Parts: sequence; structure tokens; C-alpha cells
Amino acid sequence: MFATMIILLPSQYAGGAVHLTHASKSQVIDFSASSLANTAVLAWYTDVLHEVKPITSGYRLALSYNLINTSPRMALPKAPTDDGPCTELRRVLRNWEKGRYAEPEKCDYIAYVLQHKYSEVDFKHGEACLKGEDKERVALVRAAAEGLDFVILLANMEYHISDYDSDDWGDGSAEHHLGCVRGDDIDGEVDINFSKIFDLDGSVLLSGSSSKSISISEDCLLPRRALEDENPDGTDESGYTGNVSLSVR
Repeated sequence: MFATMIILLPSQYAGGAVHLTHASKSQVIDFSASSLANTAVLAWYTDVLHEVKPITSGYRLALSYNLINTSPRMALPKAPTDDGPCTELRRVLRNWEKGRYAEPEKCDYIAYVLQHKYSEVDFKHGEACLKGEDKERVALVRAAAEGLDFVILLANMEYHISDYDSDDWGDGSAEHHLGCVRGDDIDGEVDINFSKIFDLDGSVLLSGSSSKSISISEDCLLPRRALEDENPDGTDESGYTGNVSLSVR
């Protein structure tokens, strides 16, 4: 349950005002004066403090509903407490767009690692496939970027670490470094790229062979060290051949 909805049917009564309080704001809703001739609908989220005053005369006819979210992909809707984060993010994006930050050429994009894993089939549904906090964060960024020269895209990221231990070259063994995610922390190479990119409506904007993939920099990846505690989807190991001896993806 995330909200309550009440439909007031035509009936004559007095009293029964609804007092709502949320995020330092209060509102009183009272339909009693026109209750006999009109139908009204009231609704509020569960995190809104509410009080229904007693009916002082007559009878009020009402249909009361609990609104329930049954989709695991959707975060529970809730009343916004503050538009501060959206306003602040929009200010950052506007300054970035106008080149007001130092070294603007270092990153002309940001790749944000979502909390959940999604397949290409999921992304064909666009923004609707997102779950929980991912859905809320993308909605926040979308609102902040509205009207600015930015585009929000969805993609599967391939994070590939090629690593070796030079101390083991003599016997041809290799050491796993599965927890390493920064290029300056390992004695090898890190490749991050996208091979298929979708817009928020689910349309494919880039698709093809690896030659068409987009490589990205770790400097443009957020949150920092986001994959540090993640286990790889797969590993390949072989003895020293003069090149890279361990591949971790």
C-alpha cells in the first residue's frame, strides 16, 4: 500500500474536514458546503500525516480504497519532500553544459552504475524496466536535465580486467585480482565499454560488432569504485605467453 483514495458521493453533511501535513506544509480540505450536489475525490500518500475530523451532522457517503503497488520493478510512489536535489543537479548540469568547470574535455559524459542488473531484453522496455532506486534516480536526472543539451541512455556495461603477476612469470602461473577495479591498482589493463545503447523509450541507438562499441574512462564512472566488491561474471586463466595471462570480466 502506498496511498489512500476516497470518493465522496453526493450526500448532505457538516464537518468531516481532512487535515493533511507533509514536509512542513499543511492543507485543510473541506467539501461539506457543496456535498449534496457534487462528487469529490481525495487522495494522499501513506507518508502524509492526515486527520479526518468528525461529522457534526448528517451522513457522508464515501468509497475508500487502499492503493497497492504489485509490480516489483516499480518503487513505491511517495510524496516529494523537497525539490532541492533536482534543483541542485540542474544547476550542476547547466554549469557543465556552459563549460564552467575546469578541464571540461576530461569527461563529456557520466556513466552511472545502476543498482540492479538488466538484460538487453529489459532495456527494450526503456525506462519502464527500471526497479526501485534505479527508477527514482533516473527520473530525478531526467527532470533535472529537461530542456538542457543532455541525453539519458541505458546500456549494459562490460568491465574487462586483464591482469598478471610478473613475479610468477618463471613458472607460468597467474594470480587472480578479482577485487581490483581501478587501473592504477592492478598490474595490467582495464577496458570498459558499451556495445548496445538504448534510449529511455527502449529504442536501440547503437548496435553492432565490437568495432562499434564505445569505450569509456574510469574517471567518468560513478559511483567511484562501484565494482570493487562485485564478483566477475567469468574468468579465463592461462600460463604466461608474453602477453596478458588473466582475463576477468
